[in-house]
Amino acid sequence: MKKILLLEADYTQSLPTVKSLHKHGYVIDGVFSHKLSYGYGSRFFNKKFIFEDVSKHENYRDFLMTLLRNGEYSAIIPLSDQSAIVLSKYKDMFSKYTSFVLPSWDNFEHGYDKHKLMQECELGKFPHPKTVAVAGLALPLEKVKSLKFPVLIKPNFSNGARGITYVENIEELVDKFPSVYEEYGECHIQEFIPSGGAQVEFQLYINEKNELVQSSVIHKYRWYPNNGGSSCCNRSSENNQM
Repeated sequence: MKKILLLEADYTQSLPTVKSLHKHGYVIDGVFSHKLSYGYGSRFFNKKFIFEDVSKHENYRDFLMTLLRNGEYSAIIPLSDQSAIVLSKYKDMFSKYTSFVLPSWDNFEHGYDKHKLMQECELGKFPHPKTVAVAGLALPLEKVKSLKFPVLIKPNFSNGARGITYVENIEELVDKFPSVYEEYGECHIQEFIPSGGAQVEFQLYINEKNELVQSSVIHKYRWYPNNGGSSCCNRSSENNQM
């Protein structure tokens, strides 16, 4: 029977994932940050491993390599950002022991770095919010003034809506920017797009041959926090045209 290892299985997405895999006859092990998590209590996990701080990438890499060398896993599935980052960074190393589908680190970083993603949109002439780059703490105020306030301070690297800060004027931007930078690192400034109606998200699963394996369309109706953040009420739909 094939074994699969789920990474960062603490969160709610692990529950339907492990249940479905179990239903299809797989043996599933999971890596958790602590026992008091959503996923740890699931009865569908065969073995449960604890690694407390996945942000320590080199230590996490070594921990996972130990599991893979001894576990004979057919596949490994990351369920959150830090695990995906580690698998992508050390893709050649992990690929010797198991299967997973992730782009190379260069390609991954261009999608994960929110500012680089905006640069790609600009080069490709795709519609996107107006964005101003910031190097360290040196706010380019003249360029920022070209944006219509309110604006958002957005960390280049974060998941969910963490660190995204809404500011209504230059004075508030100058006041709040240092604390956001101190906690999240490099940031950029982006025009604020007011919410209204539903947003539409497309998810594409592409294999290593660049073949489309699966896709989904999601309509988003509510966010938390209300003035811009992660979606908390969504509906999937079938829409081949989109």
